[in-house]
Amino acid sequence: MMKKFRNQATAGFLILLAGVLLLPTPLSAAPQGKLVVALSSDVGTLDPQNHNIRINYIVGWHLYDKLVILNQKIVKIGPQPSVS
Repeated sequence: MMKKFRNQATAGFLILLAGVLLLPTPLSAAPQGKLVVALSSDVGTLDPQNHNIRINYIVGWHLYDKLVILNQKIVKIGPQPSVS
């Protein structure tokens, strides 16, 4: 029984090794100089005033976060103070 298990484990390891060696490039590698982002759907707009769809809001948050801030006292949007 132990010999049967060892043969199955060896066969499984060889199949896994062959699969890894046959991959042309790493799956997670992006072309040099490009940023690749996986999203659940296409982005409709990058205009920050038209963020009415969830995916647009998420992308806009990552692009424009900390560029401006909402002043709670006067309820106006203004520049974010820089942190030195």
